[in-house]
Amino acid sequence: HNLFEDLYAANEVIFFGLSFGEIDFTYFEDFFKSQSSSDNVGHKKKNITIVTYDENSRSDILRKLNNQGINRQRLYAQSNFQMIRTSVKEDKVLFNELLKRLSIYRRENVQLSQLVG
Repeated sequence: HNLFEDLYAANEVIFFGLSFGEIDFTYFEDFFKSQSSSDNVGHKKKNITIVTYDENSRSDILRKLNNQGINRQRLYAQSNFQMIRTSVKEDKVLFNELLKRLSIYRRENVQLSQLVG
């Protein structure tokens, strides 16, 4: 299983419950840097979703991405990047939309290996 190839080939990348600490981030650093790089301008936008618990964990992940040199403004501009907090009532709609997209992939027989995270 080649995680790096799968990340780059996927149209939808979902991270569920990762804290993006040092150990987690080593697996995904190149992916995030490439998605937020000026070299990525004009490429097809990926759907990138991070599902986390609450505002504290969301803020912590964003801080960690920033500390790792990820340009968040470019990440948002060059991908369909979203963060969903499962404990926040307002994010329930986003989470349900994510589940619907995943069920559509399943109905369309998209291979699960194309959905990473």
